[in-house]
Amino acid sequence: MSLAYGTLEGVNIGYSSVTPHGLLALIREQLAQDFPNMKVNFLVMNKAQVQEGLDSGDVHFGLVNIDKGKGMYGKDSTFLGHMEFLPFVKKGGALSGLPEDEALRALRTTRQFVLRHLLTMD
Repeated sequence: MSLAYGTLEGVNIGYSSVTPHGLLALIREQLAQDFPNMKVNFLVMNKAQVQEGLDSGDVHFGLVNIDKGKGMYGKDSTFLGHMEFLPFVKKGGALSGLPEDEALRALRTTRQFVLRHLLTMD
């Protein structure tokens, strides 16, 4: 807390590894606009770690999937949007120099790597 202004000097935001980085960037940009002197820390955590951090006060906000269900059958739901996955290639590599109309065909026939932490929720 800032004694001079009675406001937080910084916030800690815990988020799961599947949270889109574009969302985090938008949050950071808005906080920078509204609170230019505030320090913002984004911490990758699983659901249990976020809960512990919220309980202890080490984490001020958490962005995690709280539902324990495996599907959406029998639940009321609202579609808010979707998570975008974008292909990334080596700078200067063969795929990076292809025209757009050939890139998808090349990506379909090229080995793809997916980071394991993007596949798990906890």
